Amino acid sequence: MKFTTTETERMTPNNISDVGLLDDDSGLRLFRGMMSPWGAIKSFKETYNFLVRHGVMVAVGAVNAYQIIEPDQEKRQGSMSGWWKQSMLETWGPDDAMGQVAEFEYNYSIPPFIKQSMYRTANYADWGDEMMLMPGEVRSATNDRIEKEIHQCMVDIVGPDACDLSEGGGQWFCKGLYGPNGIGYENYNGYLVQRKGCGDPVCRVVWEAKHKFGEHANHPGGEDWEEWGPPNSGYAADMLLPRKDECEFLNTGVYTAPLGQEFTAGEMFKMNSSWPMAYSYHVLEGLRSRNDGEVSDGDMYTLRTMLDATGKIQFAEAVTRKAIRAWMDVPADVDDCRVMGGYISMIWQSKAIEWRFAEFTENQVVIDCDSTSLFMYGMYPEYAKLYEALFNGMVKSLVNTSWVVECDYDYLEEENMVRYTIKRAVYGNRRQKPDYDYDRTAEDKAKAQARKQAMKKIEK
Repeated sequence: MKFTTTETERMTPNNISDVGLLDDDSGLRLFRGMMSPWGAIKSFKETYNFLVRHGVMVAVGAVNAYQIIEPDQEKRQGSMSGWWKQSMLETWGPDDAMGQVAEFEYNYSIPPFIKQSMYRTANYADWGDEMMLMPGEVRSATNDRIEKEIHQCMVDIVGPDACDLSEGGGQWFCKGLYGPNGIGYENYNGYLVQRKGCGDPVCRVVWEAKHKFGEHANHPGGEDWEEWGPPNSGYAADMLLPRKDECEFLNTGVYTAPLGQEFTAGEMFKMNSSWPMAYSYHVLEGLRSRNDGEVSDGDMYTLRTMLDATGKIQFAEAVTRKAIRAWMDVPADVDDCRVMGGYISMIWQSKAIEWRFAEFTENQVVIDCDSTSLFMYGMYPEYAKLYEALFNGMVKSLVNTSWVVECDYDYLEEENMVRYTIKRAVYGNRRQKPDYDYDRTAEDKAKAQARKQAMKKIEK
């Protein structure tokens, strides 16, 4: 089962769910949705929501693991925000080493007369929020001040660490875009006046120029993630704009940037699906900074333990397990590794990862997936083992504890694929009994078959 193409050429998406891909076998255009192995078809809109929320769930596990590893909030946030800040300045900063600013100005139709305006940063910020399914509005914009609201946020369940990251590292793409034309990002105040992930009704962001409004009154010598409000320029206390429940492009098929540049829903999806899971990669970067550029074995153990628990809890309630089976249209007589295999396939489809079932039987499921997409072009190979822990936890409650999920990254290395195998096996730390045969699967099956045959004779 394959839903993406290996062809390098991509066509321009032209409607709400077109991802600009061709099917290898039929040559027909592909439209992004999901389909379970039992034929349950999910729409583009549902697929997009599933994609974002799944990434956020992984982020919750990763961020909470980091809170255990590093209880000191300033050290923890400093490592994550510091990396994000540096990467944004390398991408968008004054030197523009990667040449991204000119491409940005072209893609967003930035006219010459606002290239030295703070308004240019609002275009990119608004697009990024909408792409992450954070609907809102740029409620006011001038050369020296921007105020923006976000009405819904799927990332809010990650909590204050994610909100701090938005200020500590995320705002630096705006600062970088503000700086290349000579104004300088040092002449910039940023405020997260309200934070939905910290209990506020909406997120409210204000950016203002220091040369007009003065130094940050609420940020004397503090860190970037501590830039709270109110801003020097003040802000409207009452929401003036209608509350948005979701992003319009999910229904209309087109996102329109503040200056009128249009992006199709397919383009928005392709960009989102190519990103790593929301905020979890910042955790990996923060942990790397503590250990000479690598995630230590001890830190990886804590991450995997947290994600294993995350997976088990996701389907721990009987009603949740029942709901996900109905969602995938799993037949009543199927209660084995295929259920977990089907759910993994939905995740890969939502992330637009090339994948295939190498085996799909009641005794074992083998799924291969493209490591390039899973690792964000090779940047985060840690995701292979983190997903192994997450899936191994999930299968325990989605099916039962007889099943394990194992990851083999080297098996298909030449094909750039990662293999996940779902099978029956002993897992965890288990005290071994002397002379006891733990592999009794064949014997048990033989006994069960004998019982069935005996019952048939009785019935006759």
